[in-house]
Amino acid sequence: MLLIEERKAGYAPLSSSFSFLTAMCPRKCLVMEGSTTYCLLATVISLFASIHFFYPRRSKIIKMGLLHLLIAALAASAAMAEDKCACVNEKQTIDPISNPMMFFQQPTIGGVMNGKTCSMTCNFKASLDAGADSNATLQVQLLTNKLQGKGKIIVGGMNDTITITPTTSPVLFNARSYDVDITLDFTEDAADLGEFMIVVSKTTGRPPPNVVKTTTAAPPTAPYDPKFTHNPKLVANDIMIAFDVSSPNVEMYKTFAQDLIRELSFNPKSADATDTEDCGAGSRVTVVDLSSLEWNIQYAPSWTTSYTQADGNIASIVQVGSGRFNFNPIEDIYMSGFEDTSCENRGRIFMLLTSTSPSEFNYDDPAVADPEIRFLDKGVHQILVRYNMNSTDKQYYDAYDKPNIWNYFDLSGGSADIEKFFNSYLVDSREPMTCQLTSTSSKIDFTIGKAGSSVPISIPPYYDAKKTSTSGKWGTKKHYCNFQETTVRLLKDKSLVKSNEPNAKAPVCLTVFYDLETGKDFVSIFSGNPDIPDNQVEIVRQALQLLTGRDVSGTVFELEDAVGSIVFSSDEKNVYDGFYVTITPKVGDECA
Repeated sequence: MLLIEERKAGYAPLSSSFSFLTAMCPRKCLVMEGSTTYCLLATVISLFASIHFFYPRRSKIIKMGLLHLLIAALAASAAMAEDKCACVNEKQTIDPISNPMMFFQQPTIGGVMNGKTCSMTCNFKASLDAGADSNATLQVQLLTNKLQGKGKIIVGGMNDTITITPTTSPVLFNARSYDVDITLDFTEDAADLGEFMIVVSKTTGRPPPNVVKTTTAAPPTAPYDPKFTHNPKLVANDIMIAFDVSSPNVEMYKTFAQDLIRELSFNPKSADATDTEDCGAGSRVTVVDLSSLEWNIQYAPSWTTSYTQADGNIASIVQVGSGRFNFNPIEDIYMSGFEDTSCENRGRIFMLLTSTSPSEFNYDDPAVADPEIRFLDKGVHQILVRYNMNSTDKQYYDAYDKPNIWNYFDLSGGSADIEKFFNSYLVDSREPMTCQLTSTSSKIDFTIGKAGSSVPISIPPYYDAKKTSTSGKWGTKKHYCNFQETTVRLLKDKSLVKSNEPNAKAPVCLTVFYDLETGKDFVSIFSGNPDIPDNQVEIVRQALQLLTGRDVSGTVFELEDAVGSIVFSSDEKNVYDGFYVTITPKVGDECA
């Protein structure tokens, strides 16, 4: 085995002469800091005296030899003192016979010798032997760790990055090298004086090379117009904009759409099907046409359109035909775009710009929405952007059944349209939206103990906390919205108040299920009077924590009284199933 270290005087010899003499030094002499030269002198003087006494006739010749030996040893010792802080044996290669394991270390004896400190940077390299097969790999084990302060070792070339700090415990790391070489980069401050020992050995099971995933960085979030509730550049939805090009109001719709996309930050999907999708920041847009004629246009493969392309596509639209548009292409062609992506947790919006109902809708049977697309089954929230739509045409969209209802936005043709649309649907989902509990407000009251109040509370209203029927797994495509905030005030019904004890508490049990973006989207459960927020905060900090991530096991919480509130909040990207709770009176000493 080959020992690789940052040298200190008194450790490994540098020449055979030096080895001969240091071998004769007492161990207690060698372990003293800076004592190698002293030991050499003491040893040679002792040899001189012994030879002069026992071999008086030959002492001159032997003494001359010893003198040359001493000079050579002192030179080696001086060279070592000059080079003692350098990184030695930085590059090592496995030898299956003589060097099956490689050792890297930095011992410290007080940290300073001859006025010098230890080297603060070492860049080691370990390599497999030339005869290693394609399955051979390197594995790293930390034997000793006495790193100090800012001391750190980063091991590169593994299928998982290894970073060793002063708090890392000795361990055999599971990571393997995906090539024949790895690097071990050691750094520390001059005053740290840490120690470590690492062994690198050869094993089998080489992983494939790490694939460096390239993503499109989100643009700088420059200051934004305060008329928006949040920065429009943060919007991270897939938005399909469908134009009724047979509408006489098509120019107004074009202006609105161009103003809308101008506020977004685009992060289009690559047209190369082999590229990995970036499911993070930025919006993706697809532009399509609907008309009264037997044709339709999708201007580019789904979600691949840049801002310049989308703006150009919209600018090129002209009115074609007249009368009501054909609805069938939406379901037959366009909706597949929402399935043509690996980004399952992006917010999805279908935005239809029209002033009429579809041509397939039968005016004589206005209570039936035929054809009806189950948008929500694909995780899509549909928004109807309309101008001067008559009451007869409105009946088609109103006939959709819950929860698959349309969200409405009426254009005024004025400059305030964009501000209102963003603040209603894109940077704030507090206004009427499919994912809210009501069509008029983001806040509702729920009276505990009132007849019918045993109905569970779901945010969004269509989350039922059940396994999907087809896959047998938890999770659906029917997600909540980005930038959503929903508040449920929990009130105590008078039936829970005892006439002889009006101030008595009525404890209740909450059984919760939730599927939320971990560390980004939250549900807070507050205990206490919802009309006194300060008291609620104090109580919740002591009793209940924020809920985030996924828990579909039916965790139970207790509220000491049947009053409180539930607050749901989501950030700008990545949407999941939601939150579900049932509330029941507490029976016995504990909630089951």
